[in-house]
Amino acid sequence: MSFSSSSWQSAPTQANKLRTSYLKGFLDISGSDAAGLRVRNNNAIELFDSADAPKFQMNATEYSVPDAQNASTVITVPIDKLSYLSGLNTNIQGKFDAISNGDSVSNNLKAKAASVEGNLNVGDNLEVGKNLIVGGEAEFRRNVMIGGNLNVAGNVIIDGNEYVNKSLFVKGDATIDGRLYVLGDVSMSDDLYVKKKLHVVQDSVFDNNLLVSGKLTVTELIIGNYVDDASASGFQINQKITATAGLDLTGTATLRNALNVTGKITGSNAFELTGAATMHSTLRVDGKITGTDALEISGAATLGDSLDLTGAAAMHSTLDVDGKITGAAALELTGAATMHSTLGVDGKITGSADLELTGAATMHSTLGVDGKITGSDELEVAKAATFSDVMSVAKKATFSDKMSVAMDASFGADLQIANKLRVGNDSASVYINGPNYIGSAFANSISVKAGDLDIAPGSANNSVHIRGGLYVDGSVNFLGDFIKTDTKVQVTDQIEVTNSGTGPALKITQTGANPVASFSDSNGIAFLMDDAGKMGIGAVGGSWNVVSNKPTAELDVHGAAKISTTLAVTGATSLSSTLAVTGASTFTGVATFQNGIVLGQTFVDQW
Repeated sequence: MSFSSSSWQSAPTQANKLRTSYLKGFLDISGSDAAGLRVRNNNAIELFDSADAPKFQMNATEYSVPDAQNASTVITVPIDKLSYLSGLNTNIQGKFDAISNGDSVSNNLKAKAASVEGNLNVGDNLEVGKNLIVGGEAEFRRNVMIGGNLNVAGNVIIDGNEYVNKSLFVKGDATIDGRLYVLGDVSMSDDLYVKKKLHVVQDSVFDNNLLVSGKLTVTELIIGNYVDDASASGFQINQKITATAGLDLTGTATLRNALNVTGKITGSNAFELTGAATMHSTLRVDGKITGTDALEISGAATLGDSLDLTGAAAMHSTLDVDGKITGAAALELTGAATMHSTLGVDGKITGSADLELTGAATMHSTLGVDGKITGSDELEVAKAATFSDVMSVAKKATFSDKMSVAMDASFGADLQIANKLRVGNDSASVYINGPNYIGSAFANSISVKAGDLDIAPGSANNSVHIRGGLYVDGSVNFLGDFIKTDTKVQVTDQIEVTNSGTGPALKITQTGANPVASFSDSNGIAFLMDDAGKMGIGAVGGSWNVVSNKPTAELDVHGAAKISTTLAVTGATSLSSTLAVTGASTFTGVATFQNGIVLGQTFVDQW
């Protein structure tokens, strides 16, 4: 078959010329001409089944068929694409399915350029003449041999072991996130930086100094000569020693600088200090403590015998003494001191922390306390007493005259007042620290922190009148009606109405001539419902208003209207613009066309 020119003049002059024909049976075209059926002017040939829509359509330039995935969509293909079928002798669809499903290729696969979006499994050799681009995963189940260099622009992640049979040269930095096991010697000509811990299983020998900027943690530290060191070199510490566990000394220890210990120091021999020593925990000494400087204890100190002080002693924490304390000078306590027996003081007692007395205490001179005084018995003061901080009394306190407190006063039980309770000035407030907290940070205000605030009017006709603004940081629950009188409600986030009753969730009643509801955006009114029940939607051509742009029908839409399901109209429908129908149209009555119709691309005005 070949394509040759043809014209209508070659047909017999007596041939029938049909404008519109309908054949109920079949049409048999026979003859000796090259083409039994000719369709001119790029008109299409349509093939139908029992349905009204064609299943196949073809003209001189393209053919159209329904989409197999979506029947409502039509796929149009140029007619020259049919030339691609020339020379095919295999099932191309089967090959495509094998590649799409990730099936293996049994034979060799050769390609100049390959781009794979999913997995690629090749059972035999894979030869690529140029680039190999893998969009998904690439799995190699056998060895990978690389004859040349391997250049990787990104990271290399190896889930299994990596074996290097020869030398390993790293030009830049090497970062090892896990452990590094070296079975042989390690030689480094430069510094060694370890970001985390360095664990050495056997002995470590340093031919030069060992400098530690941070902490040095050891299980056992032997200070003295090394076992095979004949030079009798000692262990010199020029900085402060800090120990979080016990420091056990069986011999004499001489410290000429500060010793800071947070754990326990135990010694069976003399402990001689020529400089300052700070103890943050227990110090237990079976022998004598001799010091040429002050002994400062910031933690607990327990003495099994008498404490004889010939100089000043400063205690910053608890001092527990079972025997006698004798001092020829002042005793200054900056921490808690507990006395289980009589304390007789002829001089001055000064303390910046608690003084707790469980027995009798007699003061023959002034008692000045900057901290807290706690007593389990009565406190009787015959003369003036001045407190610059909190005074806590667990039992009865009797005052024969006026009591003046410069700072806070705390009461552990009820406070009974026979007369009025007065607050000093307008800026002060009543402060109750208990299960129900009432306090104020501003003048003439009440703040409730825990519990309910119950404001009960004197009678049913009275009400609570708030003359200023009301700010509620939480939910508001109205058991009665919510009445709005000449007030605007402004919501900064959103307003949500939830109804679990039997009535409507939102009920609006308009008794005047104004609209029932109006909804606006930043450009103006977008939805308006007037008092007659007419609704206006959209703002095309100007925003809605109640004077010049009111809704003229029960539903007045300024803009496009989209209906996703059936549209039922019982009255006459008037369209002032073009009617476009993408699907089939069915007319059960008479369809009248005043000016003719267009079938395909041909205008028909006579039948």
